Amino acid sequence: MEPKNSPRKCGGCDVCCTRLAAPEIGKRADTPCIHLRRQGGCGIYPIRPPVCSGYLCLWRQGHGLPHAMRPDLCNVVLNPDLPGKRILAVCPPANPTAWRRRPTLRQLIRLRDRNWSEGVGVFPTCGARMWLLAPRGDLDLGEVGARTPIYFELRSDGTAYAEKLPDPAEDVRIEAYAESLRARLAARNAAGMIWGEAPRAA
Repeated sequence: MEPKNSPRKCGGCDVCCTRLAAPEIGKRADTPCIHLRRQGGCGIYPIRPPVCSGYLCLWRQGHGLPHAMRPDLCNVVLNPDLPGKRILAVCPPANPTAWRRRPTLRQLIRLRDRNWSEGVGVFPTCGARMWLLAPRGDLDLGEVGARTPIYFELRSDGTAYAEKLPDPAEDVRIEAYAESLRARLAARNAAGMIWGEAPRAA
């Protein structure tokens, strides 16, 4: 699914400034940005960082989404995660199933039907909780890490299958720890030590 250029402006919407995480500037999800003004809008808009200036939710991009899908109106941010081949429908903690409201769900189903054949899925989320909007209903994936890859497919009987794959970053950390442990054990063995005991007598 390719992003579309669109003349749409944020207008009175600043939901992404609270709902989404921005690790580049130390902002957590579901936490107002420190630059978000009480009356709304960004207090440093002319000099906002690239993570903000370069961001376009799916509604701003266009994609045939109606005005009612603006995040402050439907309470769902359609967040494109193209490297992960998924569209995230990000809901607030106070309303984790906002995506199930009929007008919003109808638009999510349209997005799913247009992109499923390209291997792009629609994933409603709330915090770490995630669902896959499949052709025959939704699949509850439970808690999913922000960087956790998801494998999904449509089976020949028309049902969907989804599986959480290992986080590549976690694999690297585990392997680094395992290598460090192997090196420490090798050093202990070379010194005639077993799990921290004193060197064996000659």
